[in-house]
Amino acid sequence: YNKKIQEMNMPDDLTRTNSPDSKRINKAQEYELKYEAEKMNVAKDDIKNAIEKTNSTSRGIIEKEIKNDK
Repeated sequence: YNKKIQEMNMPDDLTRTNSPDSKRINKAQEYELKYEAEKMNVAKDDIKNAIEKTNSTSRGIIEKEIKNDK
């Protein structure tokens, strides 16, 4: 029984060890918005607006968008 549970919880690709959303910003998570806003020295609303404008939650794309808007 325990072996079945372990097998079900194993990732398909063992080479992918990082969190699948570590490079994304979850706009529903207030702490993520706050962290990114502080890191980029902008308001949380600027992060939200960049997410909406680019239709992306990729940290890299959002950072580029914020830099372009400055």
